[in-house]
Amino acid sequence: MRPSLTVIVLNYNSKRFLPDLFNSLAKQTWDDFELFLVDNASRDGGVALAKKLKKNYALEDKTVIIENKKNLGFCKGNNIAAWKAKGKYLLFLNVDTKFDDKCFEKLIQSAEGNPAVGIWQSYILNYDYSLRTAGNNYDIYAAKAQPKEWRTFFASGACLLIRNELFKKIGGFDEALFLMNDDADLAWRVRLLGYGVGCATESICYHYGNYATGGQTPQNVYFLQRNRIRISIKNYSAGNITKRLGIILSLILLFGIYYAMNNKNVRYLTSVLKAFFWNIKYLRDTLYARKIVQRQRIVQDSEIEKHMIPYSTELYSFSIKIGLSQSNVCI
Repeated sequence: MRPSLTVIVLNYNSKRFLPDLFNSLAKQTWDDFELFLVDNASRDGGVALAKKLKKNYALEDKTVIIENKKNLGFCKGNNIAAWKAKGKYLLFLNVDTKFDDKCFEKLIQSAEGNPAVGIWQSYILNYDYSLRTAGNNYDIYAAKAQPKEWRTFFASGACLLIRNELFKKIGGFDEALFLMNDDADLAWRVRLLGYGVGCATESICYHYGNYATGGQTPQNVYFLQRNRIRISIKNYSAGNITKRLGIILSLILLFGIYYAMNNKNVRYLTSVLKAFFWNIKYLRDTLYARKIVQRQRIVQDSEIEKHMIPYSTELYSFSIKIGLSQSNVCI
């Protein structure tokens, strides 16, 4: 008996991508799946189009459309569908993706053959067929930037496969994050349970990228940096929080100033300050979430850090831009 699959797609004003998405879904060689399309109160007519497409592509029996009355964010929107999922595996897809016919099949084959790996992603290409990601790096200061070396820490949420049982064991996506850094947090918590993260290189997905979130805006900087702080507090041991949180906060402030100056827009700096205040306001909730994470952990930080970049990738990337030597910036 083939293992079943639940596919979850979150939609927010992304009508233009739905035809490619449904076309790809209909062509999958792995057709034992249920589909949840979760709409976060879109205003572009995407729900009506999705209802038409599921009929046109003979996916009516597989598809459930959930219409939220307001934008609940990436994390809660996906969780709503995940709690209803019946599949052995959950596959989270960004709405601006399309994929080769054997994408799902190769993902599940990888997962079935490697039970020690908790999360899988596809080999993700840009629409022009250039490589987008085969796994994402993360440094010990909870940042992702250009490193001297590559270590895969987390799988891209654009096309992410995880066992249903494991997803629910760790509590799903952290809904307080809303969006940004949610996939890094998920992988970190899975790694704390002793599982690995992998890329199924024969499973090909194409990702438009940054459409739904609008790129590197002040608002996205706010979510990225506020969540970076929460994730670090939740997932690190007490010793590493003491050692690294001050550096993390300093790096966030430094680059908030840099982005504000470089873009001539003070909102980048105010976004960072808002991120600080949010974490102060919700510190009690973060500490409660931390208690749950730490209670479940079976792996020490020293093991987790084998998969992290051991220096600040932000400072390294910045040094390349301004021509400084690498040795001056790798803290």
